[in-house]
Formats: sequence, C-alpha cells, structure tokens
Amino acid sequence: MENRVVGMLAAFLFIVLFAVGVSYFFEIDSRRSEFNQAKSLLESNQAGIVNKQAQIDALRVQYDAARVVVERNSSLSDTKSKLTREIAELKAEREKLIVDFAAQVTKVRSATEGAELGVITLATGQGLQGAKVQKVGEEDVTLTHTLGVTKVAPENLPPDLQQKFRYGKVPFTLLKPGAEPTPVVAAPAAGTAPSATSTLAKANKIQMEIDQKQNQINQLEQVRRQWLDKAGQMRNQASTAQSNGRPSYTFNAQAAQCEQNANQASQQSLALKNEIARLQADLANAAVGK
Repeated sequence: MENRVVGMLAAFLFIVLFAVGVSYFFEIDSRRSEFNQAKSLLESNQAGIVNKQAQIDALRVQYDAARVVVERNSSLSDTKSKLTREIAELKAEREKLIVDFAAQVTKVRSATEGAELGVITLATGQGLQGAKVQKVGEEDVTLTHTLGVTKVAPENLPPDLQQKFRYGKVPFTLLKPGAEPTPVVAAPAAGTAPSATSTLAKANKIQMEIDQKQNQINQLEQVRRQWLDKAGQMRNQASTAQSNGRPSYTFNAQAAQCEQNANQASQQSLALKNEIARLQADLANAAVGK
C-alpha cells in the first residue's frame, strides 16, 4: 500500500514537471517570437528614419537650390532694370542723332540751291545742258537747264547727287514711321557664358535623369511594401501556429528574410535619393548658367 502511494506521488510529480517543462518551452517560443517582432519593428523604424533623413536632405538641397535661383533672379531683375534705363537713354540719344543728322542734310540741300551742275545725264538717259539746282524738295529736285525747267525724281538723279541729297537713305528712312535700321548681330566672343539654348538643353537632360531615378525609387518603394506585407503575413501565420501549439520558427524566419529584403530595397532607394539630390544641385547650377 505504501509503495503504491509512493508510485502515485512519483507519477503525479512527473506529470507536474512535464507540464512545467512544456509550458516553459511554449513560453520560450513566445518570447522568441516577440523578440523577432520587436527586432523587425526596430529595423523597420530604423529604415523609416533613414528614409526620412534622406527626404530631409533632399528637401534641404532643393531649398538651397531654390534660394540660389531666387537670389539669381533678384540680381537679374536689378540688372534688367539697369539695362532698361540704359536702353531708353541710348534710344533717346539715337533719336537726337537722327534728327541732328537730318537737319545737317537739309542744310546741305538748301545750300546746294543755285549750284551749277553743268552737263548731267539722268537715269532715264536724258541729258541736261547747263543744269543748275533751283530747289531741292522732299519728293523731287527742280533743275533749270538750257531747255527750261525740269523736276527730277530722286531715283532718276545721277548717283553722286542721290548720295549728296540722301534720298531714300539714312537719316530720312529712320524718320519715317515704323522704319528701323537693320540690327547688327555680333558673334559671341570666345569664353562667354553658354547660350540660353545650351543651358536649357543641359537642364532638360538633368531633369530627365532625375525623373528616371524618381521612377526607380517609386518601384523600389512598391517592392519594399510588398516585402513588408509578406513579412506581416508570415508573422500572422507564426502567431496562429503558436496559438494552435505548432512550431512557428519557420514562419518567423521567413518573415525576417522578407524584412531584410525590404530593408535592402530601402537602402537602394536611399542611394537613389542621394543621387537625385546631387542632380538637383547640378540642375540649380545649370539654371544660373554654371
């Protein structure tokens, strides 16, 4: 009887110890799962911090570039105002010179009245003997000669008289409404700043590179979210397996691998963002002609 009691106590003690051991095992597995989840959450938060820092750095570069452009534009506005004033002054001086030139030619025309020209041949082929200038008008020249008086159109005068009276030439062409001298375009000197066309082409090329890298970042962000979603699914399956008393280590290992893949995608995205920041600095320099 006494041996039977001892045997029952031993069996009870064994059952208690076995139950404690199983409970301890499940507790260890649960703690391991919580640890892996905490580790994954920490890595995800670290990746998020890195991404936020990259965004802050990119925004800082954009801010600096925008500030440079604003300062450059302010300087250009001042230069534009100065050049506008100088152009207005030069136009005023030009108008004054044209008027003075016309006045001098008018004096020459008046002084020529009464001058003897002798024998001249008009553009029409008509010859005039004993020609003499009677009057120089705006539309024609009145000449006296041995056969009488003739009004000659400016285009029919001999070339030397056309040049002297400056019919159809500066300054009178500039005094006509809407008439302007043909502008002279000087060739750019060596070593001057790049043209607006080349600057725009360079800026467009840089912007295209930025857009391409931004598309790559968007694709990597989608991949990162997919890996994180899969990791979440693995964690849920691990939790379900643990609740049902089945091993969850495999699910947790797969979740950890998915989170590692997501972290790699974040690192690649960060590298591309740094490259974009460099390109944005180049774009700002191109905008100011550097």
